[in-house]
Amino acid sequence: MGNVLSPLLADIYMDGFINDRLYLIKEKLYRYVDDLFIVAKMNYNEVKDYVDQLNSKRSNIKFTHEYEKFGQLNFLDTTIIRKQDKDNLEIRWFRKETASDRLLHYESNHHNSIKLNIIKNMTKKIINTTI
Repeated sequence: MGNVLSPLLADIYMDGFINDRLYLIKEKLYRYVDDLFIVAKMNYNEVKDYVDQLNSKRSNIKFTHEYEKFGQLNFLDTTIIRKQDKDNLEIRWFRKETASDRLLHYESNHHNSIKLNIIKNMTKKIINTTI
C-alpha cells in the first residue's frame, strides 16, 4: 500500500492467481483490483467448499465469499439485482450501514487540489455507478 508499484504488482499477482487457481470457474468472472465478482451455477455449499479449498492452499490471499440473498448481492459500491428473467442484472447505488455521511468542509485548510479531487471522484463514481 502506498508504493507507486502497488497497483501494478497487485494486478500481475491477481492475474496469475486467477489463471493458476480459479481455472474451475467456467462462468463469468469480473475483477476490480483484488475484489472478484463471479457468476456461477453453484449453490451456497458448493461455493463455501470451493472457497475453503482455495484457502487451504498456501497463499498470501485468503478468500471470503458472499452469496446472493433474495436475488441481490452487494459488490463494492453497488447492489446487483438479478431480475426475474435471470438474464438481466440491475445495478443500484449501495452505501454501507456504517457510512458516516461526512464530507470534507470546503473551507477547511486542505489544499484546493484535494478538495477538487474529492468532488471529481465522487461525481465520477456516481455517474459510473448509475449509468
